[in-house]
Amino acid sequence: MSDPALMHATLFVAALSRCLLRSKYFDQDIFYHRGMTIKLMSERLEDPEFRPTDASISAIACLLGFEVPPPFPAALRDFCKRRSLI
Repeated sequence: MSDPALMHATLFVAALSRCLLRSKYFDQDIFYHRGMTIKLMSERLEDPEFRPTDASISAIACLLGFEVPPPFPAALRDFCKRRSLI
């Protein structure tokens, strides 16, 4: 991957998925890769000559997937209970 923000965003999603599948608490990998993605994107957004790229938009989308609650929380809760995740 040539874009560091997208790489960290992808690793963030992978670490989050791993924790959810193993029904563990969030570990330091999640916070590290989320923080690095935010840091890299903040630096880009401060640059007045920044032009959004597909990679930058994808990195932000990965972060939003974590921040925005699912539209059907009850369905997600039921799914997690069936999988014994909660």
